[in-house]
Amino acid sequence: MLQQVFNTLPRPRNRYTLEKITILTPYVSSKFISDLFGKFPRDNDEYGERLILVIDQNCSTSSIQEIVDDFPKANIRISRTNCLVHAKLYLFDFLNVRNNKHRRIIVFGSLNASQGGWQRNAETFALIALGDIEKNRQSSLKNYFKLIEQGKKVEELLVQIDNFNLYFPSFQIVNYEEVETIDQFLSFDSWLQRGILAHEFKNETFGRFEVKLEGEADSFGNIPNWEARSSRKISFNYTGIELDTQGTEQWKATYFVDTIYNQWTSDACFKKYNGNFIRAGSHARKRQIQCVKRLGKNSRSFERAVKKCINALSELVVYRPNMLQYLRRNEVGILEQKFYKEECCNQLNKQVIKANDDAFSKRQIHGFDFNEVPPLRETDKLWMKFVESYFGDILYKIRRKGKREKGKRKRREISSKQAIVFRDYLELDGSEDWEDVYQDVLKEWGSDNDFREAIIGFFQKK
Repeated sequence: MLQQVFNTLPRPRNRYTLEKITILTPYVSSKFISDLFGKFPRDNDEYGERLILVIDQNCSTSSIQEIVDDFPKANIRISRTNCLVHAKLYLFDFLNVRNNKHRRIIVFGSLNASQGGWQRNAETFALIALGDIEKNRQSSLKNYFKLIEQGKKVEELLVQIDNFNLYFPSFQIVNYEEVETIDQFLSFDSWLQRGILAHEFKNETFGRFEVKLEGEADSFGNIPNWEARSSRKISFNYTGIELDTQGTEQWKATYFVDTIYNQWTSDACFKKYNGNFIRAGSHARKRQIQCVKRLGKNSRSFERAVKKCINALSELVVYRPNMLQYLRRNEVGILEQKFYKEECCNQLNKQVIKANDDAFSKRQIHGFDFNEVPPLRETDKLWMKFVESYFGDILYKIRRKGKREKGKRKRREISSKQAIVFRDYLELDGSEDWEDVYQDVLKEWGSDNDFREAIIGFFQKK
């Protein structure tokens, strides 16, 4: 797809160089921008200076930050409407270096500014050379893109070219570097869309030698130093570090809201407090990571760990002879130690690799994996289910009572900082319909700056 588009564009050998490119897109990837400029290289050139990139407000923070980091001189804008600025527009501005004349080509269609949009997916696109249409219509289109370049509000435009009518949408624009906090510019839906989801992360096989049984055992009973993973698996804790699973994460009740896609908090809240968002027992899990790491640095430590596992398996058979029937045996009917030694080496090698992977180590120690909300707003049904679950939990937290004490109910203060703000500003008691609350929030968000700022800054509330 990418090559098909570029085959129709002016090439450097025809004395044209890419002077500037304006892109309007809901989603973007830095790798695509690099590939794009790679098609039109220029010596000693800062690619970013030639790029005017307008990204929808719902685009993930990480994607925008990646562009900022990779192209620090790029002109980045954020677009906003009541929903998505879903248009995909590209204006290629070529300059003829011999006569200083421009040739401008518009590409539009279903292609996002990503490798998926231009290289992998089945997409549609069309091209218009501005020089091939009437001058008055050229002027309208040039002015439309000029407003985009200047970072001003763009009004809708309907252009007739031959027998075709082309519609270009209206939207607001803000320069990315001028926004003190992007949340102040977002609609409420976009603020939700750009949030972070917390997923509990448990790798129960890490730090353990797992043995698959030859058959399904009815009951294991209590096996010292071993744990039954299922009726067909047992595992041995070769690190000797017991993981503490007790305790609760108060931060979830304080900063997160439960949704159908797991626990949600805002991007700003996560950036400020993510170091505190840790599951109980993190110190033990950190020692476990360090213990497994050492196996990769010292061959003797690795050999001792393997020997410890095999000895533990042999002792298990002695302690519980009936377990032998579920394990692999050699021709004389005793434990096949060579097989289990190879299996143990493979498992421990994989765990050493994981222990040295920063992303895995962080998830394992924190006990949670944090991801951006998927692009739910592209599908109304998915989005409304998400919103319903969000406000459903907010209202539940507001109306929830404390535990019974001697036949009475004692009302307790709400832990959720988000629920407190909604309750106080909208005077909610939790009995309201979520759709009515949602509509009230949309209305207040657009008209009451204090309300909007209180919601955005909920995590700063004492």
